[in-house]
Amino acid sequence: MLAPVLALAGCDQPPEQPAAPLLGALPAELCGKVKASVARLVKTAVMESDGAGGATIEEAAWIAMGRAGQDRIAQALALEAACNANTAPATQEVTIRNEGGRTLLNRIVEIAPDQGEIFEE
Repeated sequence: MLAPVLALAGCDQPPEQPAAPLLGALPAELCGKVKASVARLVKTAVMESDGAGGATIEEAAWIAMGRAGQDRIAQALALEAACNANTAPATQEVTIRNEGGRTLLNRIVEIAPDQGEIFEE
């Protein structure tokens, strides 16, 4: 009678999530473009990046850039974090907060090394 209860004891455990696959180092040219793009935003004092997928940005600037600009920033922050890591994961969590600490975006971004063209001038 105790065996069925013991068999069910582990059923409420969520399955373990496999670790994200690793990509290895990203191309130096891509990392240069990404870091320059993020540096431009930081230099204008609109945004601060932690280099690991997190950033603080003025909410007015965030709203003004629209969805396409917001997506580019999220991709840039994900790639910046991947460039700063010794071995880049296939995905990167990105969290962007306003100057008061409210979350504006929290997303898992796919690291796509072939997306360097999004940083072309």
